[in-house]
Amino acid sequence: MTFDDLVAYSLVMEDAVCAWLRRKGWLVLPTRDLGGPDSGAYVQLPEGGRLILPDILAFTDTTSVWVEVKRKQGPSWATAPLDGGKPGWVTGLNSRHLLDYGRVAHRTGIPVMVLWLHDKGCCDRDSSTEPGAGRVYGWQVTPMDGENEGARMAEWQGVYVRGSMTYFRLSALVSYGLTDDLARR
Repeated sequence: MTFDDLVAYSLVMEDAVCAWLRRKGWLVLPTRDLGGPDSGAYVQLPEGGRLILPDILAFTDTTSVWVEVKRKQGPSWATAPLDGGKPGWVTGLNSRHLLDYGRVAHRTGIPVMVLWLHDKGCCDRDSSTEPGAGRVYGWQVTPMDGENEGARMAEWQGVYVRGSMTYFRLSALVSYGLTDDLARR
């Protein structure tokens, strides 16, 4: 798959999440419409540097939320060192993005929700169908102010960092149902 194929693959589900939110009565602003020259939506900080924005800003008359959409073929089978090394299903995202989403939540006062959308018909382990294929999982990012972020991340239950990725046990996430239900127009 080329980079353009991967982007198109992800945008299909971002659009589905936008449509789902609109059906629920939310007003929706996809941040890709605000994207910078390197195809990422970000905001320049007054003190220099920039933060990567989540994919969607959604709001009603009384509530606002940032939504980051992660479309995956499915979760991975892994051993998570933070909980005794027991094997289990995990999904993840880039640690830099997670830190930026925490900083966005802190600076804007608007919570950030990460949604993982797992495609159907993926992974199987020991002849048992894994629980993540074809499902939507969510997790609310903790606001971060730039101090002690690594220590805070280490305290999260069911979450661990390996290299440049942060992994989440499916059992630590909220299940929002089937991917097919979300994608219905």
